[in-house]
Formats: sequence, C-alpha cells, structure tokens
Amino acid sequence: MVVLDLGDIPPESARRVPLTSWFRFRRAVEPTATVLLVLEQEPCAKTCASLVVRLQRIAMCASNAALLLKETEIHGWKVLSHAEPAIPSANEISHAALLQGMQLHAEVLRSWTQRKPVHSVGANFELRAAW
Repeated sequence: MVVLDLGDIPPESARRVPLTSWFRFRRAVEPTATVLLVLEQEPCAKTCASLVVRLQRIAMCASNAALLLKETEIHGWKVLSHAEPAIPSANEISHAALLQGMQLHAEVLRSWTQRKPVHSVGANFELRAAW
C-alpha cells in the first residue's frame, strides 16, 4: 500500500496536480497488488479514482473527554447507546490527549464496480483503541 496524505494541503494546492499525473499513478499500480490510497479534503483525482469514499467524523473521544457510548443493561442484555458527542468546543483535541476512539460516517460516492447510475451508500461505524 502506498499512501499519499494531502489532508493538510489546501484543496487549491492539491488541485494543481495535473489529471495526467493521476492517470500515470493509476496505470502504475493497476497491474500490481499495490493500493494507492490518496487522502484529501476534496476529490482531486477525479475520474482516475477507482473508489471515492467520504469519511465524516461524528464524534471522538480522547483521554480528557467523556465517553462516546454508554453501556446500559436492559432485560439482561448489555446495550450500547449514544451519549452526547464528545467533540470539544474547539472541534479539536490536544496533542497531549490520547485518542480513545471515534465515530465516523462513511459514504461511497463512486466506485468503478458500480454498473448502475451513480448513487451514494453510507454506513456509520465506531473505532476504539485497544487500551
């Protein structure tokens, strides 16, 4: 896997990469088992991308924040239910805080395997640290 992280680069700068370069990257990895993963704020690889997924953070939990989910017991079953989102007021966590988990919404915007007209498919999921 080759990861190109353009997440901190302004979208205007990321769009300066010519479309021909994205096609060259795609052609270079197509005959191999390599995955080229490009992380960016806005899609800039355009039609060269085989799969376009939008991730949106719903909530996050850090060592200095409240838990994202609360566990309750109903009729002998342990049930996880949503607590208030633990996103700090500045929408950021401190560099000194330990990230414990986050809730994300993933949406497939485009896939080359789709034969039907383009439509989005979404899913919500949660990531938790093992510690």
